[in-house]
Amino acid sequence: MLAVEGGPLGIRANLVAAGVIETDFLDTIRSDSRAYLASFADAQPLGRVAQPEEIAEVLCFLASPRSSFITGCLGGHSCGRHRAVPGGGEYQGRRRCGAPEVLAR
Repeated sequence: MLAVEGGPLGIRANLVAAGVIETDFLDTIRSDSRAYLASFADAQPLGRVAQPEEIAEVLCFLASPRSSFITGCLGGHSCGRHRAVPGGGEYQGRRRCGAPEVLAR
């Protein structure tokens, strides 16, 4: 909705759903934070969690003039878990997403 409303004003709205990223965020909470984050790797199609630099590259691209025509986009760091499914829509974990209401008009 933000992309549709902001577009005529020159405002772009994009989302990066980064997933599990290996950072030191949990170090003060868990002594095994790196091992804990790595335990999510088997649930990812690539068999690993993301590195901060990988997400930063996407964010820098979206903030740059090179992405001037991109809006209403969900960033591609879903690790392959967002894939097309028969019957339309997109499978996101246990939830099937259809076209936004504004596009269905």
